[in-house]
Amino acid sequence: MIPQVEGLNDNCNIRFTLELFDSEMSESKGVDQTIDILNRKPGVVDEKLPCVFLGNGRSAVTLPTSIITGLAGYPQFR
Repeated sequence: MIPQVEGLNDNCNIRFTLELFDSEMSESKGVDQTIDILNRKPGVVDEKLPCVFLGNGRSAVTLPTSIITGLAGYPQFR
């Protein structure tokens, strides 16, 4: 699908995955879930660290979560 990463799985152990969470349009719930993800321990089963966050461009939840992810050094795209 993306020519620039074609064959990457043969040469590298990086795997692209997707994880979703529902903030239920609640700023506090979104921030809490973001902090929980950022506090994961690498190597624990089913606790993978993220490389980027995606947020809705017109959501009141995206602004506070982008502050948290930015302070932790992760980009968040809207």
